[in-house]
Amino acid sequence: MRNNQVQRLAGGASAMNRRKIEDQRRPPAEDAAKPADRLALEEAARVIAVWNDRQARHLPMLFAPTIGAALITRHHFLWVHCRGCRTVRDIDLRMLDCDRDSAVTGLSSELLCGACGSKATFPQELLRLSKTSVVEDVRRANTRRTSE
Repeated sequence: MRNNQVQRLAGGASAMNRRKIEDQRRPPAEDAAKPADRLALEEAARVIAVWNDRQARHLPMLFAPTIGAALITRHHFLWVHCRGCRTVRDIDLRMLDCDRDSAVTGLSSELLCGACGSKATFPQELLRLSKTSVVEDVRRANTRRTSE
């Protein structure tokens, strides 16, 4: 009986390996979506760059990127400024349980400051989408400053 269990497990493992090999041998015709993915990535990157620029210059918000656009371009962090305690922090968009098609601006009313706890009195100001967290950015700036 024990031998049968080992054989079944081994059969399952070989089946998994077979699937992996089949995936690697997949014909290029099945990868036809890749150019469309690249186009979506380029468009999302442009939208985020323009939105970040408009946010930095405090221009009126005409549009906002979606959470999905931020995630596919690896802009995983949304930097926010708390008007209550005047701190800047980041939100890791990968950790949120929300619709990827919703705009990042929809998050501003739901955010609660971890430092002062303000939400309704002082709504959070969205600063930018970034590939790095606030802490990583400060470390990088300090490293540059000390090396100069």
